[in-house]
Amino acid sequence: MHAQAQRFTSVLMASAAVVVSAGCSANPAPVAPLTSGATPSSSPEQSIDENPGSSAAPAPTSKPVTFAAVGDSITAANSSEFAPGKIGSRSWVSHVGSGAKFAGGWALGGARSAAMAENVKDIEADVLVILAGTNDVYNDVPFEQSAGNLVRIAEKVGAPKVLVSAIPPIDYDPESSVRFNHQLRQFAQSRGWLFVDPMAGVREGDRFASGMTTDGVHPTEAAAQVIGEALGKAITG
Repeated sequence: MHAQAQRFTSVLMASAAVVVSAGCSANPAPVAPLTSGATPSSSPEQSIDENPGSSAAPAPTSKPVTFAAVGDSITAANSSEFAPGKIGSRSWVSHVGSGAKFAGGWALGGARSAAMAENVKDIEADVLVILAGTNDVYNDVPFEQSAGNLVRIAEKVGAPKVLVSAIPPIDYDPESSVRFNHQLRQFAQSRGWLFVDPMAGVREGDRFASGMTTDGVHPTEAAAQVIGEALGKAITG
């Protein structure tokens, strides 16, 4: 019985040796290399998205910046009804670009800054643009009064950002507009307002450039476009 057990154990050991020997000497099956774009897969259902961005949500479209405008004939120009937004082609408001949207305001030919402060109302807008002073200069209004009226305009409109524009040249007295703009820049900056000179593109020296004015005071439509584009960049910027 003992000898029989020994023979059975010998047979098992011999069989194991054969299996081990076969596993060590046999060449493993070759593995096919991955083709370009392939990835290892644990299941046949797994797939590759060839356009991973195709299901992403589109980027939100930015809303235009709303602005209110207050001014005189340079702003109103040939508008039939300025406040409701019936703006003429010679008004710079027509040329601000698609990134800025007119929200309302007040503008009238011949108006001084005092009339603007008296008549403007509260307007819901991101930016207030004030282009005032030509008629103050013409009527010898002291700058301190003009400055006080600008403050009243800004307070009544209530926009979070105030943009003050330089006035255009006055060809019959160029020094007067230069002096006013110098004072206006200093005052606007002292209030934390943004001062912009969109008239740089319509001036030659201290006067209007050729083709940019109808009478030495009022801009042409071509000039209104230059002014509007410059103010539009300042509004949206």
